[in-house]
Amino acid sequence: MNFTRIGFAVLLSLALSTAAFAHHQFASEFDWKKPVTLNGTVTKIEWTSPHALLHVSAKDGAGAPVDWTVELGNPGLLEKKYGWTKETLKINEMVTVDGWQAHDNKKLVSAMTVTTPQGRAFFGGSSFFDMANEPQPPKLQATR
Repeated sequence: MNFTRIGFAVLLSLALSTAAFAHHQFASEFDWKKPVTLNGTVTKIEWTSPHALLHVSAKDGAGAPVDWTVELGNPGLLEKKYGWTKETLKINEMVTVDGWQAHDNKKLVSAMTVTTPQGRAFFGGSSFFDMANEPQPPKLQATR
C-alpha cells in the first residue's frame, strides 16, 4: 500500500514538473536580435497549453517552401485578453506572422502578431513581453 502511494506521488510530481518546465523564458529559446516576418499558409493549428502552436508553410529566398512552427501564448489568455478563438484561423489560410526566430536558426518563431487576409492583426502572446518579469542579475554596488 505504501509503495502504491509513493509511486503515485512520484508520478504526480514528474507530471507537474514537466508542465512547469514546458513554459520557458523568451531568452532561453528565442533571439530578440532576429526579427522575422513570415508570409505563408497555415498547415496545422494546435490549441493546447502551455502554448498554442501554428504550423505555417512559407517560401524562403529561393522560393522553396519551408515549414515553420509559430509559438503563440497560452490559449486561455489569447481568448480572454486578445480576442482569439479556436476558429480564428483556418487551415490553408494565408497569414503574416511577425516575431522572433529561435536560436540556432531553428524554424521556430515566437509570434508578436498574426495578421489574417482581412488585415486583422492578433497579438500572438509572445513571451518576449514577459522579459520584464524575468529574473535580473544582482546589481553590483560600487566599493570605495
